[in-house]
Amino acid sequence: MLIWLYFIESNKEYHKLASFLEYKIETLGSYYLIFFDDILCNSGKKFYLHEGLLIAVRFSTLFIDPKEDLIGYGLKGDSLINYYDIAFDRTKFDCVADYVHKEARSFISPNDLFEYLCNYNFRDGSSFVLPDFEVLRCKEFPFPRRNREM
Repeated sequence: MLIWLYFIESNKEYHKLASFLEYKIETLGSYYLIFFDDILCNSGKKFYLHEGLLIAVRFSTLFIDPKEDLIGYGLKGDSLINYYDIAFDRTKFDCVADYVHKEARSFISPNDLFEYLCNYNFRDGSSFVLPDFEVLRCKEFPFPRRNREM
C-alpha cells in the first residue's frame, strides 16, 4: 500500500481532487489534514502556509503511483508527495505518523473540514465550498458512482 498527500491551494483544485478520488482512482480511504507549519520534504519540496494553514488530503492506493493520472486530470503533480517523504525532527518524533498525528489536525468528513475552514480563503482568494457530487455526476460524470463497499 502506498500513502500520499496532496496539498490543496484553491477551491477549484479541491473539487477536482475530490472528484478524481471519487471517480477516477481506486483509493483505500482518504481524509483531510491541516498543518500549522510549513512542510519540508526529504526530496527538497517545500509547502508553505497560507493564512496560517496548510491543507492536504491523505489517501492510499494499492501499489499505484497516481501522479500521471492526476496530471491527466488537470491537477498539479508537484502538489503530490509520498507520505513518507515528509521531513521531521527525529529527536522529537518517532516516525512520520507520530509527527502527523501530533502536528496536524485531521478530519474524516468534508463537512467537519468545511466547519473548520468556513472563513478561510485559498491562495487564489477562493473560499472552501463542499463539492456536490450529484451535480458533478450529472454535468461532468455521466457514469455512476463506484461501489466502495467490499
